Amino acid sequence: FGADDCIRLSYATDMASIEKGMDRLEKFLHQVNGHR
Repeated sequence: FGADDCIRLSYATDMASIEKGMDRLEKFLHQVNGHR
């Protein structure tokens, strides 16, 4: 908790929604870091 180089995710939903959200987060992070 509180580490500068980490994020904490908390969720209460079905696995399909979690996987979709993780895919979207991965895509965003690749764009931010210049990977396409």
